[in-house]
Amino acid sequence: EYQTIGELISHLKQVQVFAGDESVKGCKPLLEQALNDLLRKALAASLECCRNGLTKEFNIQQSMRYLTGNQNLGGVEPGRVLNEILGHPKSAKITKEERAQELEALVEWWMALNQS
Repeated sequence: EYQTIGELISHLKQVQVFAGDESVKGCKPLLEQALNDLLRKALAASLECCRNGLTKEFNIQQSMRYLTGNQNLGGVEPGRVLNEILGHPKSAKITKEERAQELEALVEWWMALNQS
């Protein structure tokens, strides 16, 4: 069992895939779902880490910079990265209130996972 993303990534780099391996058949949607779930957890952790301590508002640009490791991420790109992870079209127009509700629900889901 892996406790951190770092441990998992280290292990994944060592996984070998062989021709004729039956587990390869149909694995794409399973891998995509597993990665999506992990990205949503990492997103929630990034949002919480970069949340304004006084106002409790999410700092999307700083969160996306933290998550991607790209400190130059700016303009519309942080929103596009966020939309991609959340399954929205990259240029989706979402109100500030809708975004705040969606992100709050995501962080609450992530916190509940960590308590169980």
